[in-house]
Amino acid sequence: MRRLAVLAAVLAAGLALAGCNRNAGSSAAYTPSTIDLAKFEQQVEALDGSKPFKFRSRKTTDIPALLAALPPALKASYASVTSDQASGATVLGDVTLSLAANEAVGVRISELKVWDLDTDFAIARLSGQRLDETAPLARRVEATGVSLIGLETLIQPMFDSMSERVSEAVDGVVASSEGTLDDADALQIDAALDMGLERYNFSFRRLVIDDLVLRPFVLAPRQLEADSDWAEILPLAQSYAAFGRAFAADSYAAFDAKAELSYQQAGRPFAFSFTIGDAAAKGVRGGDLDLAYASKMAFTGDFPEGVAPEAATDGSSAAPLPLKISGAFDRYSLKGVRADKLYDHLARGVMPAKTETDLMSLGEFVMTGQSISLNGNEVYSVAESRVDLRGWTWLIPSNLSVETKDARYNLRAFMDFAASAAAATGEAPDLSMANTIIDRLAAYGLDRPSFDLNLGWRWNPSDGAARIDALFGVDDFMRMTFGLDGALPDYQRALALIADDISSVDTAGLSALFEETSAFSGLDFRLVDEGGLQKSFALAIDIAKVMPADDPSAAMLANQTPDNLRQMASAMVMMVGGAGSTEFPPAAEIMSALGTFIATGGELSIGMKPAEPLRFADAPAAAADLSTFGERMGLTVKHTPPPAQP
Repeated sequence: MRRLAVLAAVLAAGLALAGCNRNAGSSAAYTPSTIDLAKFEQQVEALDGSKPFKFRSRKTTDIPALLAALPPALKASYASVTSDQASGATVLGDVTLSLAANEAVGVRISELKVWDLDTDFAIARLSGQRLDETAPLARRVEATGVSLIGLETLIQPMFDSMSERVSEAVDGVVASSEGTLDDADALQIDAALDMGLERYNFSFRRLVIDDLVLRPFVLAPRQLEADSDWAEILPLAQSYAAFGRAFAADSYAAFDAKAELSYQQAGRPFAFSFTIGDAAAKGVRGGDLDLAYASKMAFTGDFPEGVAPEAATDGSSAAPLPLKISGAFDRYSLKGVRADKLYDHLARGVMPAKTETDLMSLGEFVMTGQSISLNGNEVYSVAESRVDLRGWTWLIPSNLSVETKDARYNLRAFMDFAASAAAATGEAPDLSMANTIIDRLAAYGLDRPSFDLNLGWRWNPSDGAARIDALFGVDDFMRMTFGLDGALPDYQRALALIADDISSVDTAGLSALFEETSAFSGLDFRLVDEGGLQKSFALAIDIAKVMPADDPSAAMLANQTPDNLRQMASAMVMMVGGAGSTEFPPAAEIMSALGTFIATGGELSIGMKPAEPLRFADAPAAAADLSTFGERMGLTVKHTPPPAQP
């Protein structure tokens, strides 16, 4: 009967939503949404007021009764409450939610609008009733002018405590060395540690929640042994999971978020800021999330006197070095998070059954337009980075990947900043050679190298087949790809050696299983020249020309041409291969292909594919006989010349 009641509540919620100009069950608060990012952004524009929301409430909103039901630790107040006949909203003005123990600390909302708020349901939940129901709480909530207040009553005492602890630590160090601080030294230390809050601003211009739903609240605290590493963490984690999975919404959106803080230490100013243009989430159902994004993100750390001047050895000093660290992100997105099952198990304090193979997905993260600057000069940027954490079998990663596209370092900007920092100490080192080298790198487009990096992991739980993929490439220089195939224990055989609650593990059996099944089954390696060989040899000659004249190695290189140098290097590699082929027959083939690659460019590929997988336990014995290594490992080596130039 209980299950039928819950089902009836869900169906009733769906019918209620159907009356909100939606199709039954269309809200992502109940079922997953497949909306793409572009279309969701259009919806978010509407949430920001481009299409004023209207809805005729079917419920009586009893604000005084709701506030009276709040927990004793919270206190709420408002200046006015009215009914907006045009939109159907209940409107509260100048709302404050604060801590009863410290009423100065809380959240202030200039205007709060709610549509179709079920105050009876909310009051019941606050009093610990109707915990097993899933039903709508509010059709829409809009908050304008949201800010945190009273933080000065927390931040300044925190600063004072930090300063006091550091001062006590200094006193302890001095005392342990049987020394003492005179009054002047003590005052100087206290002044250096003095920190004072100047201003802060933690705020949102607007917050919107569309289709807010309450889900069942389940919490079964689990007590661990006092000496357990998880004894203190588990209660917090369980509470977080229980409360987190009790809420769902079709959409969340926040606009113009700001986090700003400025303070002074020893009379020197410091300031931090972080801003987000808009951030939103679609389909939040406890630990599940269909899609989320944030755009126009930026942060700064501004220290006008960031590096204090220090006396140089000659008694002089330099001006302090201003330091400003800043960064920006065009967009951050996350999709496909499925952690609600995990939250449920955590809240109930039970280990997920090993049959729960489709337990979770941690989603796919994508970040575009990332950059970091020092004192206004961009030192690092990434066009796009992607982390895919969606592939799991139970709690074991089975398909994960990381990708970085067009990451770029600005070596000149790093060098300029290093020079400025050195100058602030009054002892500027001679960086002329470093700058000369960067000049030569710039001639070949290598002072701001752009590179790509990919890493991938795949494991088949059915048969244990595993693969590692890697790619690293510097644009217009060189590209390397690497793949390693092998075998690991399959899921069923490995999990059979672990208790259902992971309370015990047959370590000896698991070790034997890994030794029996872990094997190497293949390798593929590719190296593609994109102009990097010619640039490398030319750069070596250019650098040799600026080295001291009495360096014989540099003098030898300085008189070469890039083509001659490549041919010399190629010949040396081939000669080494011929000499080593007596003990290791494949050496001649490998070094010949490598030498040809050095001389002509193109592509070098090396592969291994043994007829039978080589167990890791047997690898030392197999490697001992080098004379038949290439044949047994299925070794292949190939050089492909570069495409003919038109």
